Amino acid sequence: NGIQKNIWLDLVPNPTTVKKIAFDNQTPQSIYVGFEGALLKTMNNGQSWNTLIDEHPSSKFFFGINVSELDNNRIFSAGWFKGDEPQSLVLYYSTDKGSTWKEDVFEEEQFGGVLDMLLKTEGNKERLFLALDKGGVYEVRIQG
Repeated sequence: NGIQKNIWLDLVPNPTTVKKIAFDNQTPQSIYVGFEGALLKTMNNGQSWNTLIDEHPSSKFFFGINVSELDNNRIFSAGWFKGDEPQSLVLYYSTDKGSTWKEDVFEEEQFGGVLDMLLKTEGNKERLFLALDKGGVYEVRIQG
C-alpha cells in the first residue's frame, strides 16, 4: 500500500511529551522536535538525534520552534515552565542551525510562558509572534 512507518521512542527521559515539530524547508531531512524538557534535532530523517537544549531539571515545555525562511541557519524556540508562577518570556535563538544558542529574556512579562509561535516573512524582515500563557501576544521583529 506504499505506507512506510517510523517510530522513535525514548529520545529523552520519561515522563515527557512532544509539544512541537518543525522542519527545515531547505534541508528536509533536518527535523526539530520540542519536548517537555528538551529540544532535539535530527539531520538524517531520524537515524540519529542530537539534544540541542536540555531543560529537564526545570521541566520547560518547548512549544515553539521556527526555522528562518531568510537564513535556515537561524532557528527560534521558546516555551513554558510548568505551573502557575509568573515567568519571564525567554526567546532562544541560534545562528548555526542549533549548534549553539543564545537567549533574550524579556523580564517585563509577568506571564511570559510561550504556548505557540509563528514566524512570518515579509521581504527581508521576519516577524515572530509568540502566543503567551495567560493571554497575550508578543511580537519580535528581525531585520535581515
